[in-house]
Amino acid sequence: MSTKPPVPLIDRVELASQPWRAEAQGFLERRLRQPDVQLYGARYSICRVLENAPPHLGLAGNRATLTISIDGNGVRVSEEETPGVDRTESADYNQALAVVTTVSAGEPSNLERAHRELAYRHGAGSWRVAGDPPSSPVIRELLSDLHDHMARRTVTNPDLDHRIRHLGLEANRAQLDEQGYTILRNAVSHEYADEVCAALNKAVDETRGVGAHGVGTGRDGAVGNLLVRGRVFEETAQHPWVLALQDHVVGKGCLLSITTGIRKGPGDNTHVVHIDYPLIEEPLPHYSLNCTSIWALEDFDEISGPTAVIPASHRRYNRTPVPNENAHELIPVLMPKGSIALWRGNLWHSALVRTKPGRRVTLHQSYSRIYVRTLDWYRDIDPRILERNGPALTTLCGLDDVFEKSTDAGPYAEGITYARRNYVLQHVPTRGAKK
Repeated sequence: MSTKPPVPLIDRVELASQPWRAEAQGFLERRLRQPDVQLYGARYSICRVLENAPPHLGLAGNRATLTISIDGNGVRVSEEETPGVDRTESADYNQALAVVTTVSAGEPSNLERAHRELAYRHGAGSWRVAGDPPSSPVIRELLSDLHDHMARRTVTNPDLDHRIRHLGLEANRAQLDEQGYTILRNAVSHEYADEVCAALNKAVDETRGVGAHGVGTGRDGAVGNLLVRGRVFEETAQHPWVLALQDHVVGKGCLLSITTGIRKGPGDNTHVVHIDYPLIEEPLPHYSLNCTSIWALEDFDEISGPTAVIPASHRRYNRTPVPNENAHELIPVLMPKGSIALWRGNLWHSALVRTKPGRRVTLHQSYSRIYVRTLDWYRDIDPRILERNGPALTTLCGLDDVFEKSTDAGPYAEGITYARRNYVLQHVPTRGAKK
């Protein structure tokens, strides 16, 4: 049986919108009516201020303010900036979404990691706090439950231009259009890169010899369908910089086509010049059908066996190359540890042979347009994976779109309504496209 979205599509809300506040208010009121929640006179108030909110929310100065006040008389969620609150938190709206949509699921380390990576990407002052957390364990639990409840329902800012601008990705978007690839430097901390590398090595070791997902191809090892192999891969699939640029290249509602870990040693010649279009016949469309990211879990230098690309080949040729055609035009993608490179699926690329001692371990994640079939299988994915994440992961798995959802009972009406409102009636991007 197909896995269903953990939250009905109609219940998804935008951060700081009126429906968001109403949902938060209703959740807290329901919880306070439960017999296990006894405040015993405890009071607490917290105000969160988010700058650069999207203009379509209609907020004064594009400044989102959310104040939660809890006392013996009940609870109030308002858009007023109330003076004298116990705690104030402030951040940029688009940057904060990575934290706001992280479900802690009873593990504080999940939120701690989200805060750590936010500070690494945008600086130590990206999430500013004044005041103390609540001393009452009941209120602490109540606010934690509220966070997870809203994280499961909060969607990403649909204004893509606004999101890209305030995440600082405009230059990367331009490079993707003109050159077909870009490098996101300082995308993750070295600590996080090491966590991903350890998880990949573990997955490859467990899979070697099984004969699945590339194992036995002559590489030291490879493993696929990583989304089902642990929380860290659920997080990597939703990296906010990657998702913003993927939405630009392959459109809103894009899918996570494949996640692969590859480990190769010195001398392994793993790739000829190719494009990432399996079973797509020519003539190719003038826009990209998919876009791939590779995570540098060590420094990508000339001898580490880095990815290599032929810049602007997606515009110059936009066809499938003969194996190793124009290989002399390849340039290596050099980047420090913790960087992520993205390239359009129709960009000609390859990988250099590693001459450095040791093994190169990399994470590859490819995203595709909403109507392109994925290589990884999510139809019956463990519901617990979706429940511990926000709506973005359900979308990436293709579980809230309209495809392959109709039955003898009729079409997937909720999905059709949601898709029309969020994914369609868009012009196919043509910036930098072949005329």
